[in-house]
Amino acid sequence: MVTRPGAGPADFATESKLAWGHGDDRGEFLIVLGTPAVPGGVVLPPTIALRLWVFLGSPAFSAADPLASLPLEVAGGDADNDVLRGTATPAGYVLQSAFIDLTLCPGESLGVNDADLLFA
Repeated sequence: MVTRPGAGPADFATESKLAWGHGDDRGEFLIVLGTPAVPGGVVLPPTIALRLWVFLGSPAFSAADPLASLPLEVAGGDADNDVLRGTATPAGYVLQSAFIDLTLCPGESLGVNDADLLFA
């Protein structure tokens, strides 16, 4: 989840939600920012301040059987819901206490050091 940092202390509950990122089996993720990330419209600012929050499933992992360690994500019976749309966290995923503050230039791809993404 990407939010716009507020003026006070970091608080996921009160910050404006801008986008959801989605990860793959290698821990890489993609976040696409839409128009809410650039308030005011037409002119893009030189930089955008963002805060990256991470939700993780169960930390249980078995090197002997990594597929069995994958969390079961229950999306519900409704064919169109927030979990399936990718705008809600599946049951069992927990917001991590750490976050990463980023400053991006519009139109730029950003890579983050792997060590910076280690949440426990």
